[in-house]
Amino acid sequence: MKHIFQTMKEEFKAIDTNKRSLKKFGLLIGGVLLGLTFFVIIVKNGNIHLIIPIIALLFIGLGIFVPHTLKIFYQLWMGIAIILGVVVGNTLLTFFYFLVMTPIGPLKRFFRRSMLRKKESYWICASTFKKESLEQPF
Repeated sequence: MKHIFQTMKEEFKAIDTNKRSLKKFGLLIGGVLLGLTFFVIIVKNGNIHLIIPIIALLFIGLGIFVPHTLKIFYQLWMGIAIILGVVVGNTLLTFFYFLVMTPIGPLKRFFRRSMLRKKESYWICASTFKKESLEQPF
């Protein structure tokens, strides 16, 4: 558990907040919000509050003209992404282990299969090799 928190801490410190990343972030969030606005208006024929397109245009404008103002939002966004990545990744690996890997042992014992009792093998004893055969292997 301590290792996970240490890794997360290192990832938080490694968040790249250069001008290009902040600009891309502003354009992405603004574009998604504008797309959502147009989707609701055109496809759903619904009314939408003016606040969503204003926020979208604000993110786009800040992303283009003053991207450094989006640094806090970007760090918050990436922090949430890091936390979700750790939680979802560990959850999926845990479920995979207990639902897929764990039943393999009892099933093999039930069907009396063992990988160790194979009669055929590709194993070649090391005593058959000579020094000369290893000088030019190809």
